[in-house]
Amino acid sequence: MSIGIGNPIFDLASLPGASRPGGGGGSVADPVPFMYKTEVASGVQTDTGIFRIKKTGGDLTIDWGDGATTTITSPSSQNILLHTYNDGTNTDVENPVVKIGADGETGTLTEIYYQASTTTFASELLEIQQWGTKHAFFSLNFSNSTQMQLTATDALITTSLGNTFKNCTAMTGNSSMNSWDTSNITNFTGCFQQCTNFNQDLYNWDVSSGITLNNMFYKATNFNGNINGWDFSNANNINYLLSETSFNKPVNNWVLGGTVKIAQSIFYQTYDFAQDVSSWDVSKISNFYFAFGYTQMNSDLSSWVLTNITNLGRLVFANSTFNQDIGAMTLGEGLTNLTYLHYNNTALSDSNWTKTIVGWANQVYNNSAPFDVDASNIATFSPSSIGALQFDNSADGGANFADAGEARDYLVEEAGWTITGDTRV
Repeated sequence: MSIGIGNPIFDLASLPGASRPGGGGGSVADPVPFMYKTEVASGVQTDTGIFRIKKTGGDLTIDWGDGATTTITSPSSQNILLHTYNDGTNTDVENPVVKIGADGETGTLTEIYYQASTTTFASELLEIQQWGTKHAFFSLNFSNSTQMQLTATDALITTSLGNTFKNCTAMTGNSSMNSWDTSNITNFTGCFQQCTNFNQDLYNWDVSSGITLNNMFYKATNFNGNINGWDFSNANNINYLLSETSFNKPVNNWVLGGTVKIAQSIFYQTYDFAQDVSSWDVSKISNFYFAFGYTQMNSDLSSWVLTNITNLGRLVFANSTFNQDIGAMTLGEGLTNLTYLHYNNTALSDSNWTKTIVGWANQVYNNSAPFDVDASNIATFSPSSIGALQFDNSADGGANFADAGEARDYLVEEAGWTITGDTRV
């Protein structure tokens, strides 16, 4: 069967690896196929296939693994490409291996989506065995393939990993993934989201072209791979990057400068996280809301310069380890939200709490900013039986105030801050 649809869409000449098998040198006249195994029970008639496939260049043949083939002719895009197994027409098979691309063909895969667990597609994707030499993906998606394993060890060429393996709960991956060339990928959103068994080191990945990395490992509960040295210079969104994982590996070599970015809930409910983040360049972070909530991070943040910050609410919410004076942490003039920052931070000493407010008061006095900051419930403990942080009015007030009480009054009465949640003594 042959299918020919559409017009040329992609120019692959400029793509790295588009003319070299597996990212190396050589001819592509005889392609190694993209190969995957799909769930089909022996003797059971099953309609399955590919939800979406796109290609450019010449022909590409799909070998369904039961003796039947489909040839996609000319540059084309095809949705809902179905094949019926075990209907008496072809060889009876069980869990066949599908191959896309045959010797002598010049077509190139640019997109493939496998739609798992739908009415149309009765089978599940069981395994990706080989990426092949005839691919230069603009997107690929195997999300919700809950039985899938990734055993391919050859090179993957793509410019997007957005949601590619989302909710592939069985996938463990393999060490060859650390060698993937990711330097041209711009979208990593949700790539391993809810991959609850995935835990590979990816420290060789070049994510410097990445623009969106939000939810990349969100709820990948067992993930604790080495990703130190990652460069987020071009990223504008790293929200929930490692939220609700087991992550607790060094991140001191992360590059966070470059583009202004939001990092909301980046480690939220990553309970084991206790790494040093004191050396981070946070000058381009605009939103750190809930960033270290429910973690064990206890870094000295006094050298942080938050030039672009607007939201620090719940920064160390319910962190039972954090005990630092952060009064020297430079607050950008655009800051508006400090609500619940120290909520249930039972390890925080009264002295460090007092010094923090005094430090901020002197900073605002000297720089005339930030004004009108909402710091309500900044030091609230719940339930109330836990107690409350004690603000010492008689402590040192720094260079500009007679005592700590006067410094706090300045923030509230002159700078328009709302500060609640503690007890003044």
